[in-house]
Amino acid sequence: DNDLRTSTATWKFVAFHDTIYSSGSHGSDLTVRANLVPLFDKYGVDMVFMGDDHDYERTKPLRNNVAVQPGAGTVYVTTGGGGDQLRPVGASSFTAYAESAFHFTRVTVDGGRLIEQMVREDGAIRDAITLVKGTAPPPRCGDDLVDQPGEQCDGLDHVACPGPCAADCTCAPVCGDDRLDQTTEACDGHDDAGCPGLCLTDCRCGDSSQVLRLAPVADTYIQAGAQATADHGASDHVDVDLSPADIAYVKFDLSAVTRPVVAAKLKLHCTNASSDGGTIYPVPNSSWAEGSGVGSASGPGLKWSDVDTNLDGKVDARDASPFVPDYTRPIAWLGGVLVGQDVSVDVTAALQAGPGVYTLAIRNDTTAGATYASREDLNQLERPELEIELQAPTTTTSTTSTTTTSTTSTAPTTSSSTTSTTTTTSTTTSTVAQAGAVGAVDADVKVHEQNPDVNFGSNAMLDASGQATKREQTYFRVRVSGVGTRPVVSARLQLQVASAFNAGGDSGGRIHRISACGWSELTTTWRNRPVIDGAVLSTVGPVQPGQVVTFDVTSAITGDGVYCFALDSTSINGVKYNSRESSGQRPAVLLQVAP
Repeated sequence: DNDLRTSTATWKFVAFHDTIYSSGSHGSDLTVRANLVPLFDKYGVDMVFMGDDHDYERTKPLRNNVAVQPGAGTVYVTTGGGGDQLRPVGASSFTAYAESAFHFTRVTVDGGRLIEQMVREDGAIRDAITLVKGTAPPPRCGDDLVDQPGEQCDGLDHVACPGPCAADCTCAPVCGDDRLDQTTEACDGHDDAGCPGLCLTDCRCGDSSQVLRLAPVADTYIQAGAQATADHGASDHVDVDLSPADIAYVKFDLSAVTRPVVAAKLKLHCTNASSDGGTIYPVPNSSWAEGSGVGSASGPGLKWSDVDTNLDGKVDARDASPFVPDYTRPIAWLGGVLVGQDVSVDVTAALQAGPGVYTLAIRNDTTAGATYASREDLNQLERPELEIELQAPTTTTSTTSTTTTSTTSTAPTTSSSTTSTTTTTSTTTSTVAQAGAVGAVDADVKVHEQNPDVNFGSNAMLDASGQATKREQTYFRVRVSGVGTRPVVSARLQLQVASAFNAGGDSGGRIHRISACGWSELTTTWRNRPVIDGAVLSTVGPVQPGQVVTFDVTSAITGDGVYCFALDSTSINGVKYNSRESSGQRPAVLLQVAP
């Protein structure tokens, strides 16, 4: 009471754990509501932030528990999608927007204008409200909001850009924007006239051995309610919906894919539009049967009842089925989808366990469900497809040597005085395989400005951040062998963004070669870290949790030897990658040498 009464702030915020306006699994704490709402109304609190429920929900402006006009009441925001298992959320009379999704909440204040946004893990802004006090400042390029004609982006508000936002509020050209717009690019996505269908993720032209396109070996969807025991395996579509709940399953066989997967995209064709095309999750077991039904209870295919083992009408971690999607590992969000649209999303993180069979599940969080063509669709061009980029094959050479030996024998005969000589020649051929070029990260460590004397060498994550007084940098030592006298055609450092919710950001960082290589992974700290004395070799734009990225370090690696690199960032929004100590995909070096 005293804090609010004496506050002279233009905008007043309150934050606490228990939610007092919730349509989620925990519901509203009515006792706390009865005690606090009168205070918030009395002192004009603008916004209250709460947790507890694992979802996002924003109320309408409320005063005395009744909805009022914006600016006349308090907005209550439940923001509980920070990384733990999500829970379902419904809607109540006080609800303005609700969604069960991993997210963070961003508040931008510019004098008398406040904008609150819910930003999903993939960067999509799913909800926003603007509050104004007095005269709001005019929109301008540089206010961190896309709020005027001609702006493609604005500062941190750059969800429409594949890379960062330029100072003039247009999307800066980057590899991955589907346009051949930089001198370092040989192609870019579909802008691939120089090598049709063979453009690699780093905007180089690959060869036919590096790009695979696979059709699913099975797909289906399962549905709750009246269709819980129905087999949909032969349907020409798959559905994702919240009511009745539908979850789609797509299976791909990568048993013959023995080289590392550098990148992978899942392509789907939408036949029913939705504001939420669904989120893709890995499924730990792929032994399920597709079936032969189109909604038949007699079919042998996967059904809702096979997965919802506790019969509570939900598919979640409380079920014992091996076919429950791993909801702790969201791979990609499909976004809003339109009828007739081909949607393509990055699923690289789901395909890193080596050769085998993989299943991807798709689930959405809205009752306006989406539908996609299945592998049974009559139009072959609309069926699901997985496009995979593989690590370039290791080059080997062979040599053949021939050895000739001659043996002469003389044999006397009893019938004459002549002597005969015979010569025999034997040839042996041996093949010697030249060792393949190999690169490996044999040390990595992050350092933190805020903890200058702490060593993080055994940490499972590697960080890079440019936030003032809290900067973070990462160091790598790479060992290369087997190159010999052959030229290095390509060298890339491959990293996977950690699966933690806050691991992604608006920049994946920039890599430098450094001259110092005598540092130790177990003793390096911020205070004794090597000097970053090399130029920037390559940069990576915005990244998402689980995404696999590569930094081009070709210019630094000239042959066999030991090389050291430093990763830093100019962004205040740090990025986190898996380290050598991680249980996820670890740092790797991708080498390609000339024959």
